Amino acid sequence: MRLPAGPSGGEPSGLTLPGAQLLGFLRGRGEAADLRWRVALGALLGRGPLGAGDLAEGTWPGGDLAEADDPAAAIRTLGAAGGAEVVPLPTRRLDDAVLVPDLEAVDELARRLFGGPGSEPLRVSVWNGSGTPGVGRLVAERLIPAGFRIVLSENADAFGQAETVITAMGWDMRPAAERVRELLGVGRVRVQRVPSGFADLGIVVGEDLG
Repeated sequence: MRLPAGPSGGEPSGLTLPGAQLLGFLRGRGEAADLRWRVALGALLGRGPLGAGDLAEGTWPGGDLAEADDPAAAIRTLGAAGGAEVVPLPTRRLDDAVLVPDLEAVDELARRLFGGPGSEPLRVSVWNGSGTPGVGRLVAERLIPAGFRIVLSENADAFGQAETVITAMGWDMRPAAERVRELLGVGRVRVQRVPSGFADLGIVVGEDLG
């Protein structure tokens, strides 16, 4: 694929990359990752209809995708997508190392693009009670894709808690707390009768989550 020339000082462009090199180009990390995808998708969608013959050996990633999906069908879909608009996913920083979707902004974007009322994700507060670094990120990785929103991630007042405790802020939140327990694979669910008003669920992460 030939990548169009990009802005001065940006990622390398104006180059022709075979499929394997293109995949390496897209998998690179750094601040310009979104620019690399924008350039590559723009080149792909702007080159006109594609055929199955365009899928040269080594240009399609192996593994589950090749086994479970039809590359030729994917090519036909992408080939018919000329003029598509690429919209960046709204994000926010959970901490210095974690970038997560901004779910309120995503809902608003979905309503603007597709209509409908959207959905309001449940708010979750997370406290690290085990002292293990990175547990906030682990909880976020398991809960956010399931539709929860992390509104707070901090250390607990003390470490050494053995068991993870998931608190439902009101009886109507108990099913959601049970769902969180399933997603985490550990924990005990309790109900706080008086909602906090800040979050729908609270999690104190114990040493059983690792």
